[in-house]
Amino acid sequence: MKTEIRLSNESPYKIWAEYYLKCLWKVVRFIYHVIGLLVGLIFGKLLTLWNRLYEIVYENKKYLTKVVLKILALVEAVILVIFLVQYFYNQAYISSLINWMVWLGIGTAGMFFLLWGYHELFGRQSILEGYVLLTDQYVCYKLASIIKIFGPPRVGKDTTGISITSILVRFFTFQTKRIMAYIRRICYIFDFDKVETVAYLYRRHFYQPSRNKRREAFIKLAEMPRYKCFLKERYLKDIKYQELLNEYKTSLNNKVDFKSKYMFDDGISKMHFLDLLNEYFFLWVRVYVVKNFVAINQPYVEDPKTGLMAKENSVYFMALASKKDEPRTEIQPDGSKKTIIYKEKVEFPLLDWTIWYDTEDDTWMPNRDTLVQNMIDEYKLRDFKAFYGHFFKHFHIIQICHDSQRMNKKLRELDACYINILNREEIPGAVKRNAILSFLQKITDYFASRGELKEEERREDFYSSSQRKYNFYGRLYQSTMKEKYLLKMESIKKKRVQQPGAITEVFKKLNKVLLEKIKQNSNQYGIIRITATISDQPVATNLQETTLKKLLDRNKPMFHESFKVDFYFRMTDSMGRYNDRYMESIAEARAVESCLDFYHVLNWDKRMQIMRDTIVRMGYPAGQNFMKVDKEELFEARYVPIINNQNNNKGEQRI
Repeated sequence: MKTEIRLSNESPYKIWAEYYLKCLWKVVRFIYHVIGLLVGLIFGKLLTLWNRLYEIVYENKKYLTKVVLKILALVEAVILVIFLVQYFYNQAYISSLINWMVWLGIGTAGMFFLLWGYHELFGRQSILEGYVLLTDQYVCYKLASIIKIFGPPRVGKDTTGISITSILVRFFTFQTKRIMAYIRRICYIFDFDKVETVAYLYRRHFYQPSRNKRREAFIKLAEMPRYKCFLKERYLKDIKYQELLNEYKTSLNNKVDFKSKYMFDDGISKMHFLDLLNEYFFLWVRVYVVKNFVAINQPYVEDPKTGLMAKENSVYFMALASKKDEPRTEIQPDGSKKTIIYKEKVEFPLLDWTIWYDTEDDTWMPNRDTLVQNMIDEYKLRDFKAFYGHFFKHFHIIQICHDSQRMNKKLRELDACYINILNREEIPGAVKRNAILSFLQKITDYFASRGELKEEERREDFYSSSQRKYNFYGRLYQSTMKEKYLLKMESIKKKRVQQPGAITEVFKKLNKVLLEKIKQNSNQYGIIRITATISDQPVATNLQETTLKKLLDRNKPMFHESFKVDFYFRMTDSMGRYNDRYMESIAEARAVESCLDFYHVLNWDKRMQIMRDTIVRMGYPAGQNFMKVDKEELFEARYVPIINNQNNNKGEQRI
């Protein structure tokens, strides 16, 4: 109700002046940012080009030095001819010779000091940074997933191994986030804000090691009415979430010829949108909840910025079998005796995207140690090392030792092979066709991303501008007490954010189709090149370069010979035709029974020292001998009653 009593003495002219000045400042700041962006982009491109040119000059400095010296010699010869001509005509060659030689010397010395100064101030660092980037690329894309680093003491084995581990951690972080962004592009029908909120609330379901349990938890969450398969509101009219979920369950039992418009087909394999979303849940929890990528048997700071320590690894984590149940007679509270059967705990908390780091391998797992040999046989540690590639994706094993021959033979023999794959390179097909499609895809991706950004900005601007206008008219109402401002405040409350346009949705769908087609072309017409050594001996000695044609023309078998050869395969002849993780059920059996998740594996203590309880957990016989850990202490740490063990498997950790 209007009243003549003002609630504020603030001048409305001052309010309007502040409003226009803020608008003007926003325009000036926008122009400043645009100019800064353009200058930075142009300068950055020129700097990159110059650094590349300087790197080429530096790498070929010996050759270029010879060329420059030859040019100088040629110039001196020309000058000498000119001086001889001048001598015969005007006898003025001496003063002219001195001037030419002085200026030539000054120019040469000046050029030398200019290059030397640039190299010392700028060039050396830019070249070193280029070498670092090359090392990162080699470790991330070329280095084998299982490596052994060995050499004499204090030569830099751990320095090398830890550096490789740090590079891989950064690469894993980058790759997982990149895959999540790729899934967001493909599965445009899902509300990923809701997905990430639910992933955090139910995170314990997705850091457990069992893939089946993770999938079951995902399906239960997706079928909840309040989540409705995490579909966006705009798609709920056309997509019935129960039918989508039933379709996903059917696709799990038919990975060959199941068809649906909600399948992503890369030309080799097909994945349902909900299967990709399930993977997104796991990756999000892997990156933002579990955080650790490294399991290591020595203290290691995985993230210096946050002080995050790496996980402690243990021999028991590699075990694919357990010791036999052990009966024990115990005295009950009433004085009677009762035999209780104890079962060894199953600890199999490992996940995809993990770096397994073992140092001092020849100390912890020596070749001539009966206890180590028995442990390898009882726990099937050799089988884990042989089959780990079937169990996990992106699982790297880094081993450090002084002498690789001193490590236990059963584990060491898996580090050598008769056919040694040196390099695997995928050569994508349909390059010209995909170049055109990629150009179109970038356009659609630009407009789809721009549309999403505009939707988000429109939503944010709507709420922020509405709040600013509401406060603005509120101040005016308080200072003038005019009803028109009160009515404007009421109208602001009734406004609703504008719904996204149909054009953006068209670009999203077209972008998904182009991404799928590019992947199909790349795989269907692509070739895999395998570089390998072929030998009838574990060690490829006297290696000879050869070709497949020469091997086919041989009439005699190989006898103590080794050959290096390139193989070329169609991608469709191998990829998608077999399950390279068909033996994962062996690890799955351990994962289902595991009473320990990777999330709950203890991080290394920040004291960075090996303590007694650490030795007990890690399970190395040599360490137990050092610390004089007795059998009773090991029994208490490793065994639980069968009844309690079953209950523990159903506890909150293993839901």
